[in-house]
Amino acid sequence: MKSFRLCFAVLVASACFASLPSFAAENELRLHFVAAEGKIDWSSPRGLLISAARNAIISRYASMSHVAVELNCRNANAYGVRHVLTAMADIGGKDTRKTVFVEGLGLGTLLHGFPGELETSESLGKDLVDARRNGRVRTLIIPTSDDRCGQMLDFLDRWIENGSYTVYGGGQDVYAGQGAGCADFARVFFEIATGTSMPEEWLVRLRLPKELVGTPKHPVSLLSVLLRGGAWASPDASNIVYLTPDPTLIHDWIHVDESTWPGGYDPATPKELPPFAFRYATKASTAAMWKAVSIR
Repeated sequence: MKSFRLCFAVLVASACFASLPSFAAENELRLHFVAAEGKIDWSSPRGLLISAARNAIISRYASMSHVAVELNCRNANAYGVRHVLTAMADIGGKDTRKTVFVEGLGLGTLLHGFPGELETSESLGKDLVDARRNGRVRTLIIPTSDDRCGQMLDFLDRWIENGSYTVYGGGQDVYAGQGAGCADFARVFFEIATGTSMPEEWLVRLRLPKELVGTPKHPVSLLSVLLRGGAWASPDASNIVYLTPDPTLIHDWIHVDESTWPGGYDPATPKELPPFAFRYATKASTAAMWKAVSIR
């Protein structure tokens, strides 16, 4: 019976990975953008809250969109890994729901660090295949150099060793290892692979009214956001700037199932990444984590 279960698991995993796009070249980054099922309304805090609630009801997967990072390098790292598929995700559960609905974060939900994890290649591969069947996935292909591919593997290694994957959310210093949402995590790989910043038209830039950003001393309910969130703050009002890539915008920009990034990459040796300024305790074995995110 155990042998049967093992064989079945291997067949399922093989089917998932076989359904992913194959790599045309070594040293290639692929970013898989999963569009939200329902349109995200970024026009106001109220519109964002309503569209998020609607999507949570109608969507079975990635209600507010998602980005997966797939990397294939010519040279393997110290763990013998050269091909990975992973993404940042929130663990969810009752603690997250309590934080969102009870602790009065208001728009601070966009900036809060929730419990996070790196998705495994097996589970993520299955989710992407299902989402692609529904027309929600488009892939950006980015050829890159040996040096840049190696640096992306190094960044992921530090992310795992540091425990940075345990913090999921926006407004984090990703290059310092503070944590990240799925889009900001993918943005780092794009920037390392190309040597350039993400195009402005892929980004959402919001001015959060400070009175709608909750703190322990100043809790803000979601009802307050609904009633008072008719507009984002003006530049001269008290505000917090929130900036993030929007996977749905990028999905729509790609137009077809797969598209190669037209900008190429900077052939110069990439600059050394800054050391992580944050450290999180984690019990996970680094080798075990690499095994979980790798495709062999």
